[in-house]
Amino acid sequence: RRIILKMKEQSHESEFIQRKFSSSLTVVFTILLSLGSVYLFKTYVSSDFGNTIVISTFFISIVFMVISFWIAAWILNKKDGDEKMKNVSDPIKEGSEGFIFTQYETIFKYALVLSLIIWLVYVLRTSTNDPIVQKYISENIMDAFIPVTFLIGAFCSGLSGYAGLWVSVRANVRVAQAAKSCYNEAIQICFRGGAFSAIINVALALFGISVMYLALYGFIRLSVPNELEVPTQVIPLLLVGFGFGASFVAMFAQLGGGIYTKAADVGADLIGKVEAGIPEDDPRNPAVIADLVGDNVGDCAGQC
Repeated sequence: RRIILKMKEQSHESEFIQRKFSSSLTVVFTILLSLGSVYLFKTYVSSDFGNTIVISTFFISIVFMVISFWIAAWILNKKDGDEKMKNVSDPIKEGSEGFIFTQYETIFKYALVLSLIIWLVYVLRTSTNDPIVQKYISENIMDAFIPVTFLIGAFCSGLSGYAGLWVSVRANVRVAQAAKSCYNEAIQICFRGGAFSAIINVALALFGISVMYLALYGFIRLSVPNELEVPTQVIPLLLVGFGFGASFVAMFAQLGGGIYTKAADVGADLIGKVEAGIPEDDPRNPAVIADLVGDNVGDCAGQC
């Protein structure tokens, strides 16, 4: 009994230390966030109304990322099914994550090559004749920033696709488990699993654009210290690579996932309906696993 009581006291002490540590981290994070907000307001918002919109977008994107993380945590706190469900969901999860890693590895290799091509195109192109652009952005800065923003856009697009897939393959089995007891809870898990992908996709896009806009604005302000304001038409010239990079990854992810989805669907139907004479998506057909993997990588990750 003494040993058990001593162990309980030690566990209570460790929990108290963890709570104290987490509360201290919360205080420190709040202070840093407050100081950062004051600095951002002084540097950007007070100088230009356009920056007010951008900084508001930045904080809105953070709020929606927090909401998406809360949704993911809410989903993961639900029961993940019994042993039979896991025997089906685990191969789907492993197949989906294996496919997405292989696909993104290939896509990002091509993205690196394309970023070098973009850099060469900007290096070899003729200089712009706009005097405002020449005043604030040198040719070397534009040559360097466009490929970088391209890679940042590609990374944000790939991250949103993987995050949506990661939550999707874990929400599926929880929907099946919840449907055994309550259809309402199953529908909530299902819709929130889809909401996570939609919210994190838009939040990462807004976050990436606003952060790069503010960073480039501060960089140009430091490069031209005598100017109080930076013309709004200058910074978007350096941000065109972000949209191109995000579209590049999204396009190939959708194409690759869609092709895999159709191939797995046709193969599973042929072997199941034609050869074996069993219904569609019958659990006796092993090819159904590949079909369901295709639904995840094509309809979830491919649409992000």
